[in-house]
Amino acid sequence: MPSSPNLKKPMKRIITLSFLLFSFVSASAQDLQSAIATRLFHFENNELADSSAEQLTPLNYGSVGVYTGSMKYTMAFEGVYYQAFYGYDKIFFRKSLDGNVWSEAVTVTDTTVTGYTEFHPNISVWRNGDDIHVGISYIDSSQPLEQLRFVKSTDGGQTFQSSVALSNHSDSNSIMNCGFSAKGDTLLATWTRYDGWGWLYLWESHSFDGGLSWSAQQTVYTGWQYTFVGDSDIDDNGDFYAVICADLGWRVELVMVKSTDFGQTWTQTTPATDLGSPNTSTNAQLLVENGIIYISATHSYSYLDNINLHRSEDAGQTWSTIPVSDSDSLHVSNIGNGTIHYCHTAVAKGGGNRLYMVWADSRDNNVVDWTQCNYYVYLSWSDDNGLTWSPNYRVSSASNTIITTNVYCNISVVPGETGDDVLVSWSKNRDVSLLQVPGCTAIEACNFNPEATIEDGSCELPGSPCDDGNETTLFDVLNADCLCAGELTGCADLNACNFTIGATIDDGSCNFPGDVCDDGDANTVNDQIQADCSCAGEIPQIVGCTDDTACNYDSDANTDDGSCLHVGDICDDGIASTVNDVISEACECVGTVVGVEEWKQSFTYFPNPATDVISVVSQNGENIEQMEIRDLQGRILMSVNVAASPAVIDISALSAARYMLLVKTVSGTHVMPLVIARN
Repeated sequence: MPSSPNLKKPMKRIITLSFLLFSFVSASAQDLQSAIATRLFHFENNELADSSAEQLTPLNYGSVGVYTGSMKYTMAFEGVYYQAFYGYDKIFFRKSLDGNVWSEAVTVTDTTVTGYTEFHPNISVWRNGDDIHVGISYIDSSQPLEQLRFVKSTDGGQTFQSSVALSNHSDSNSIMNCGFSAKGDTLLATWTRYDGWGWLYLWESHSFDGGLSWSAQQTVYTGWQYTFVGDSDIDDNGDFYAVICADLGWRVELVMVKSTDFGQTWTQTTPATDLGSPNTSTNAQLLVENGIIYISATHSYSYLDNINLHRSEDAGQTWSTIPVSDSDSLHVSNIGNGTIHYCHTAVAKGGGNRLYMVWADSRDNNVVDWTQCNYYVYLSWSDDNGLTWSPNYRVSSASNTIITTNVYCNISVVPGETGDDVLVSWSKNRDVSLLQVPGCTAIEACNFNPEATIEDGSCELPGSPCDDGNETTLFDVLNADCLCAGELTGCADLNACNFTIGATIDDGSCNFPGDVCDDGDANTVNDQIQADCSCAGEIPQIVGCTDDTACNYDSDANTDDGSCLHVGDICDDGIASTVNDVISEACECVGTVVGVEEWKQSFTYFPNPATDVISVVSQNGENIEQMEIRDLQGRILMSVNVAASPAVIDISALSAARYMLLVKTVSGTHVMPLVIARN
């Protein structure tokens, strides 16, 4: 129905805030681009326990940045975050296992037309058996008349099928993507359109086979000229719900329609708001969970602006409205005719009775001209299903632009038993002229930097020289996998003991059995590599006394030479006046002192000095049983059994020197010095 000119004025603000928020960006002298910003929060026992830093999409997504412009572009499903957004001429998709590290964004749509042809995506994720399905609805303006389209992945977003049309308008100048929801393979999409005169109708299409086929488009609500900005959802019973910000003339109210017969018929419930002129409730998002309907929305009335949550526990028959924004921060009276500007609310359910809301407002820098306001994203949380709310928490940071613009908020929750992980997403303007990053911009290079905006000549392609850090390689280059590897040097002979596996350059280091080596043992000599490739040497022969009980034990000797002297062994103390010299307990050679005449009374030998033969004669008639000649160290050099007197010994084999002569009779052993002298 037509509206009078004076009814259009209060609606102008709604259009400006909700639909044309980025229009002023292109007029700025700055080199502005939009990015998708995200920040992850962890809540425990309804308290904010931790949060990550704000992250922005890389500069290379989209030639002039990337945007959202929709109400449900991020979703958490089974602990994974899924996100859709758009660039200059395409829809992007990415996902994250933890809300911090994201996969590389991939293009999901199939248009060949360049320019702003595909935008404002909504996303939903569901399980089909063992497979994760991802569905994205988006606006397609590649043809003269804009239409709503749908694209789907059956492998969790790795690949996407060809898109299909959801709308088929013949008089649609513009489409606004409102809601997209899934419960299993039941899908519901809603949208509004501008037919050249106004935004009058809310449309829907649904699918019961996961998007393979869709119902014909149908109108489910008709309003006045500026009826737009809505959302939709499906409850656990399969009932369809849709909310629309309905133009009722001098006011905008939240009107909900629902279908309990799988979209065949739709009925209007009690409006969530009925505040009268000049109240405006818009930027709505819908959530139906556990029998409770939640609608988050902005509200404006003169100078009193605020964010509200609207609740119904009886399928939309009755409603309660709970303020969520901090009233003392948002009720401004000192800025002339300006009011706090709001945009884009979102609500999500956590574990237990926990609920979360986000939105953007201009409380930190508000002026009459809304295009000069700074917009920041705020978060609030509840542990009683939205009856009471925490103080507002500012999520977004300032931009590097003259005017900070953080809008199109979205919220996704991975619920836990006592706490939740909450991911907040939004669009953020930035001046990329201040963010120039030098680096390699060639995508085929091994060191391609997706953040780089200026090529600095540092690109390293496969085949480029490098250093693999291994001193045993030569000719290091980057291989096809961008790994730095060189040709290995070493022993290339397979028969060598030190054969180097993988060596392509022989460095002459091969070792074979028989080659000289060093076994590391200082006690060995002639070390050589053995047949089993071990290194072993020979232990040199050292002769001496090896009996550790002997007085002359040699610890270095490894070969006994018979020289060991023990206590009681005969020796020569070198004193001519002693006889019967033996080794004492103190390991000393000690003899009995006798005179020469006394010895001669018992025995005599001649010649003295001796030459080749000596004769020994007993003076007292005793038979000589045995005679021995020893050197001065006590070693036996000759031993003769004679049993006679005189006894004759041939000493011609002995060298001229001093010796000891031992004469043994029945009465004992007698020792006397023996000198052999030759001319």
